[in-house]
Amino acid sequence: IFICPKMAIEYSKNPYEETTLYLVHSILHLIGYNDILKKDKNIMQKKENFYMTFLKKKDLLNFKNSN
Repeated sequence: IFICPKMAIEYSKNPYEETTLYLVHSILHLIGYNDILKKDKNIMQKKENFYMTFLKKKDLLNFKNSN
């Protein structure tokens, strides 16, 4: 999987969360989900939302500066 952080910075106020969304989206593709047809796109978005919510609830998207 290749993710361009520049796009995440450009398209979101939270580039860490956006990058994670790209990763989740890519993994869903790798395991067989598709987003070409509208019905498939809706299914994929529901899966993305599920996993992003899960990661947030587990406080795994709370990136802190290590300095």
